[in-house]
Amino acid sequence: IMLAATSNTIRLLQAEALKSIPPPSTPPRAVLVRKSNDEIKSALQVGMIPTAEVKAAGIEDLVDTDGLENIVKQSLSICFRLLGVSTMSIHHTAFATLRQVVQLLFDSVSQILDQIPMLTNKEDIKLEELPLEARMAYSLFYDLCLLAKGEVKTEWLPVSRMPVVSQTGCMEIIELVLKAHRNVCLKEPFFFDLVRQHLGTMLVTLLRSAHEFPKVLRLVRIGSVLITNYHVGLTSECEMLLSIFVRMLEADFPLWHRVLILEAVCEFCNDPLLLHHLFKVYDLSPPATKVFGSIAHVLSRFVQHSTWTNTPTIPNHSNKTSTPTTS
Repeated sequence: IMLAATSNTIRLLQAEALKSIPPPSTPPRAVLVRKSNDEIKSALQVGMIPTAEVKAAGIEDLVDTDGLENIVKQSLSICFRLLGVSTMSIHHTAFATLRQVVQLLFDSVSQILDQIPMLTNKEDIKLEELPLEARMAYSLFYDLCLLAKGEVKTEWLPVSRMPVVSQTGCMEIIELVLKAHRNVCLKEPFFFDLVRQHLGTMLVTLLRSAHEFPKVLRLVRIGSVLITNYHVGLTSECEMLLSIFVRMLEADFPLWHRVLILEAVCEFCNDPLLLHHLFKVYDLSPPATKVFGSIAHVLSRFVQHSTWTNTPTIPNHSNKTSTPTTS
């Protein structure tokens, strides 16, 4: 995690300054063999050592627990700030680094869950008692939810001013976590409560107020992932999301808006088990909304409207008489 965070982000900040510095006479690969652990640790902080050499040296011998957490926090903060840079190469590199750090962090949490399962009862364990990787992943995911909602202040990341582009970037990273690490978000109570309380509320609120294409696109994708993979534990949240999706298929919404919803509904229709679950949980329970029936009804209306709109009119030539052409 430290390598992915430092080797790209801090080097980007010093890219312009390094252009004026002449290249060293000795390549970094040859110098690394004679470096001590203290020198390697200092070189890591400026991102000057190749990844293969650092892996061979052993990361666990270079930094302590607190140092690793601080490096990850600072590097993530730099990545978020670099997302607002106008240079596209720096922007894409910062976002790719951010995705890589989040992926590695949640991969380590998945490995911990496989080796040492955490307690399923939230009352028996506190957040501070979780392993370092789980604490950092939870804090990062919580801050991603805050930034996706448009909040300026964060709880864990040392970020003061966030660019506007980072809001949609955070949504994309949230979608990545929900898709790739379903076992973490479902098995670990802290992560599941975070998805249910903060992420579900954020989706319902933003879907009703967002009108920009990038935001709506990512919000619909996140909602589709929640309905497809988390419908068992998020019954009320999925009911509200599906009701919003059905409402957005009406004719008073823009065409691009309805196309995005149709893509999500198409994924639902390709999953027979999901459709059976929706019918069983919502339509067969009188207090709940008839979600399955509403989807079928609005799709039939959409198809009929599209058929009437796209049907060409056939001209009637029965009453027309041919007129001679004049030379």
